[in-house]
Amino acid sequence: MRHYENLVIVKPTLTEEEIKNTIALVEEVITANGGEIVARDAMGMKKLAYPIEKNARGYFYVMYYNCCTCCNC
Repeated sequence: MRHYENLVIVKPTLTEEEIKNTIALVEEVITANGGEIVARDAMGMKKLAYPIEKNARGYFYVMYYNCCTCCNC
């Protein structure tokens, strides 16, 4: 199995519940395709190096997971 790291930056204008739902959707895609989430790191709201779609901040969330891309191990 290969090891992956995925950083998700969520819009700062979303409510806490919407942020949780967005992150849950990303995790669901990973697990539905045979991935296994090993660790999570909710880094919280941080300033971006440069604005993205006029947003200067974003909610940072990191997922570490294992996944086999060649077969269904």
